[in-house]
Amino acid sequence: MFVLRFKKKRFIVALIVVLAVITVFIILINADFTHVEDYAEFNSENYSLKADSSDDRIKFFQQLGINAVEESVDEVIIPQCFNSVYEKYNEIQKKSVFDLSNYAGKPANRYTYSIDDGKKAVILVYKNRIIGGHITSGVYGEDYLPLF
Repeated sequence: MFVLRFKKKRFIVALIVVLAVITVFIILINADFTHVEDYAEFNSENYSLKADSSDDRIKFFQQLGINAVEESVDEVIIPQCFNSVYEKYNEIQKKSVFDLSNYAGKPANRYTYSIDDGKKAVILVYKNRIIGGHITSGVYGEDYLPLF
């Protein structure tokens, strides 16, 4: 006959250790270690990428010399695997010092703005920082232009 004896105190300590290890493991699995830049340097000028509020986003456009009026916001998911269309779009982002491959699979807010010349300006925001964007005429099939 086999008898297993546990002392109550040792059992509680072992249970706490196991639960702590499981908790740390779950936190590490779900943690998001994506680093989001506060500033971008383009043509030897620094641009703030802060997007905590509507005013911050409008100031971003003002840095670029663009007069923008917010129209809409929606949530998008940056694709985990880029197809040829998204690769082309990411090339536009790279011209503007952005790279969306760092945010693959992440949710972002897409803000659309009307700008002076009848075009639209779109920015992507992750963790209250601008991670990408483009200028478009709003006509389906026309190419996007980089922000910078």
